[in-house]
Amino acid sequence: MHLALLGLVRGLALPRTFSGWAAEAGIVAPKLRILNDAIDADSTVRSCVAAAPIDANEELCVLPRSRCLDLSRVTSGTPCPEMAPPALWDSLEWYEALAVWLLSERRRGEASPIHGYVQYLPQPVEFSDAPLEWSEAELAELRYPPIAIAIEEQAAAQAALYARLRREGGPEAASVTAEELRWAQQCVLSRAFSSVTQGVRRGAKGFKKKPTKEVKKQQKKVDEAKSGLLRAVGLDKFFEKDEDAEEAAAPKAREMALMPMLDALNHASDAKSSTRCRWDAGREAFVLVASEPVRQGAQVLLSYGDKGNDELLQLFGFVEDENPHDTFVPIGLDAHVGSLERNFASEAEMRRRFGRLEKLGLGDALTLELRADGKLPPRMLHALRILFGSAAELDDEKALKKPASIETEQRVWAALRSYCKLARNAMGGPLKADLSALDRERDPRRRLAIQFRAEKKRILATVEQKVAMLERNRKL
Repeated sequence: MHLALLGLVRGLALPRTFSGWAAEAGIVAPKLRILNDAIDADSTVRSCVAAAPIDANEELCVLPRSRCLDLSRVTSGTPCPEMAPPALWDSLEWYEALAVWLLSERRRGEASPIHGYVQYLPQPVEFSDAPLEWSEAELAELRYPPIAIAIEEQAAAQAALYARLRREGGPEAASVTAEELRWAQQCVLSRAFSSVTQGVRRGAKGFKKKPTKEVKKQQKKVDEAKSGLLRAVGLDKFFEKDEDAEEAAAPKAREMALMPMLDALNHASDAKSSTRCRWDAGREAFVLVASEPVRQGAQVLLSYGDKGNDELLQLFGFVEDENPHDTFVPIGLDAHVGSLERNFASEAEMRRRFGRLEKLGLGDALTLELRADGKLPPRMLHALRILFGSAAELDDEKALKKPASIETEQRVWAALRSYCKLARNAMGGPLKADLSALDRERDPRRRLAIQFRAEKKRILATVEQKVAMLERNRKL
């Protein structure tokens, strides 16, 4: 008996796939094959591979805008009044609005135009090891206050949204649980795209808030994107430029969307050259294009943007080895420099030097991020030369933007080397120890924590190598 008929006879629903729903929904992706795409699949291992050889500039996917949850299409009112009445809807941040809208579509079931996509989305259990679920002790294993504080703030913000939804939401909101809302926000923050359709395709910029008191204790003037709740998750470099349009300003925060099929592709930082997406006004669709050939069976990847491991871990739940966009916030560098008494004639002189930094607009220079490539921020070097330079050199502060005397440079290098050693010890010791522990560790949360701090130590090691290179070159 035919399998479909057998299923009907037995009164059983046959297994459904996301790819099957996508085809019915008009999403065209003939050469993309989603692995493990059964709706409500138990496995968390999902990826997208080439079902056939793909040529450069070949269209991989045509996604009708009508099959997206696209905030930029909501020009007035609310798309889900039973969940979020207009007053509440208009007050929500983009990621909150998308999460609330997603919950509403989930309740619509088969009536939703994206019902197959909603059913295919990761189940709550798939977020069970996300940092948002970690205990305080587990967050401490990261040994890096900026991300731990950001995760704690994320949890507090979700609790506040849940309270507002229960208090100000529509009839549907009364049945929403805190767990459901957390699921919806995690889906949104790990899967949303920029939905800009004109000019330069850029993701919505990160929303900012003032650093918390806790962050201020850890670091003076921490960059707001590090101490704030989150960064936006739009794919900043994913959309290609429309050469016929004038360069547009950065998109508004509400130009964000959930895009079925496109979000099935996994991330790699070097995938920016492999795929790109463009808006096709004639077809009212987002079109994913291959920038280079892809062999049959190979995984098709895209870049989520220039994202460091803080963002990848917090929003996506993974850490990228040797991530070229990873950074290290040098917490306590200013205090460490101030403790090097041998470099200052007196405590009063030290305070005077730090005061000069403020006057020159370099008060935040010792908190600038250290990069994965080890290149030191010029403003940080300028500030250190002012702190360690001779009295004669201080007569021309602008000249200290460039390398100073060998004596001053040696003091700068020594301060950076000793800070890297101090920071590495504060994170639990040598990089090799973490790499060795990673081979033995089986607990998924501990593995993520070890991998995360190992990558931060890799940045410190690269900075040390850069300093050593500068020293060698100066002596030649």
